[in-house]
Amino acid sequence: MTNMNNDSTLNEVVTRMRRVETRLTAYMASQGVEFNAQPRWVPEDSGAGHIELTALTASLTVCLSVVPKDYPFDDVDVMHGGRVVAVLYLEGTGQ
Repeated sequence: MTNMNNDSTLNEVVTRMRRVETRLTAYMASQGVEFNAQPRWVPEDSGAGHIELTALTASLTVCLSVVPKDYPFDDVDVMHGGRVVAVLYLEGTGQ
């Protein structure tokens, strides 16, 4: 009986969390938060480059996907609004 009670409680918590997430997402969207931010790669004269974000809601996986495969450096700056907001360290790259 204890397992059934725990499963029921867990399901209730998950259901409530989904409702909270749905309401929070709807509220944030109504306030103008952009959820489909697509980062872009900006090459620089030095051979380096940086990732430019239109919104701070892009995932790290999406950010890393725009870095060229032959990027020769160990890290890359992530910028938003002209400021560096993160530095991503790339594994297995560099000279």
